[in-house]
Amino acid sequence: DTLQLSQTGLKRLREERGLSQSDLAKELNISRGSVSFYENGSRSPDIKVLADICNYFHVTSDYMIGLSDK
Repeated sequence: DTLQLSQTGLKRLREERGLSQSDLAKELNISRGSVSFYENGSRSPDIKVLADICNYFHVTSDYMIGLSDK
């Protein structure tokens, strides 16, 4: 099994900040394609990227993988 991000969490957080996929990719030092893959569920981030996403948006990993709505 692979880690799956919440289908709406990352996109919603990104859009709430007014960021494009390219903007977020630059902030996280990943490709725009990776952001797209994570948002649509076709790929999952490794643990370092997950931690970077959580730190950037000040959310927990439980929130990002859909175990919590807070």
